[in-house]
Amino acid sequence: MDPNSYQDLALIDAYFLQGRAPTGTRRADLSYEAAVQQYHEGMPVAYLLGDAPFFDRLVFVAPGVLIPRPETEGLVQAACTYIGAVSVTHIADVGYGTGCIALEMARRFPNASICGWDISPIAYQTAQRNCQKLDSETVTLYRQDVFEAIASGSMIQSGLIISNPPYVNMQDSALAKTVQNYEPRIALDGGDGGLAWIQKFLMNMASAEHQQLFFALEIGYDQGQRVRDMMTYYGYKHIQINSDLSGQDRYALGQLT
Repeated sequence: MDPNSYQDLALIDAYFLQGRAPTGTRRADLSYEAAVQQYHEGMPVAYLLGDAPFFDRLVFVAPGVLIPRPETEGLVQAACTYIGAVSVTHIADVGYGTGCIALEMARRFPNASICGWDISPIAYQTAQRNCQKLDSETVTLYRQDVFEAIASGSMIQSGLIISNPPYVNMQDSALAKTVQNYEPRIALDGGDGGLAWIQKFLMNMASAEHQQLFFALEIGYDQGQRVRDMMTYYGYKHIQINSDLSGQDRYALGQLT
């Protein structure tokens, strides 16, 4: 058994020993034995227990919503480092899922207006629940296709756009079965080569009316150069491709002016 499995089973043990009812499962009467069995069948522990850590807080998680990961904590940190001392008053989280990014940005930028777009009704419900749990009054969530928002002029025109978008190549043999079998395809599948969604987004944003916009996108480990080329082609400036803690390309940063 690998170390992660020991850690996950210890979490399951702790939840049941503390008498805390799992909230992420579809079965309210889930027993300890059933939880362990479902875990061994591949069910992610976050879905079994109903929450996942993001920085120093727990956020609600449900099947149908992407599970927050340390790489996405790195996205928040990369975005904050990239904009530096610039005072941003508008921040948009594209594809908010649990709402973890928007909520963390609201904590770091208490005077900014935070909005988020996601097409998934499950994501909308989960993110709203997290906003209530974490008592955030500065986050506004929309259940809408982001490309409709861009076309209608609803997307912010200045500030920071941050996103953990669909960027996975579903044909990638390295894709974990637990991700492939349990997490929402709509939040994962980036289309052709994993980059079709990102290319469409970069193109649409570059064509839309804007002032000074900062961008921070999470990308695949093998997509750095191709995303850099796309951003250059569509007129983005000050482009950076930054690595995650494992040293792999993970964050694409740039500006439109």
